[in-house]
Amino acid sequence: MNRRQTESKVCSQNLCRGANRRTQQEQREFTHYALQEGGSPKGNLEKNKRHAVKKFFLYTLCTLAVALTAVACNDGLDISGDYGFSVEHLPVQKRIVRGETAEIRLQLVREGRWDDAKYQMRWFQPDGKGRLSDELGQVFAPNDLYDLERETFRFYYTSLSDDQQKIDLYFIDSHGKVFPLSFTFNSETKEEE
Repeated sequence: MNRRQTESKVCSQNLCRGANRRTQQEQREFTHYALQEGGSPKGNLEKNKRHAVKKFFLYTLCTLAVALTAVACNDGLDISGDYGFSVEHLPVQKRIVRGETAEIRLQLVREGRWDDAKYQMRWFQPDGKGRLSDELGQVFAPNDLYDLERETFRFYYTSLSDDQQKIDLYFIDSHGKVFPLSFTFNSETKEEE
């Protein structure tokens, strides 16, 4: 063996020993760190498992708590906007003469408030002949739908007949609920007054 080969062999042996020393040194540091943290390297693995199990149960409990809170909380909040309603009126005269106008004062009474609720009215006249208009003078055609702009309003029925007359008013909300009202007027001639 020549000198160069001997030096090369000695050098490679030293490098290998140095690498082994570094690996052993790192192992000692790891073991020292693990012992400081509460046990052997094997104990540290068990500790990590316990930590993972605790974490899993904690997440499970939080998820269950959120689910139970969501299901159990019912504060009666109704977001459907499907509320009932009625229409009330003041007393209306029962007798009417041809050409006379009767005032019908009405008020929409809503059970709940929903800003986007729309109300409409349509009317029919099964008996007699007459004309229905609002306080602005708009004459309503029978069977047509008309929007209600206010909650308190007046209609005026004008008799065009000497017979008994009946009008049916139907109030409809944006969900299709209907509230009917009927008014009957007995015909009266001017001599009977």
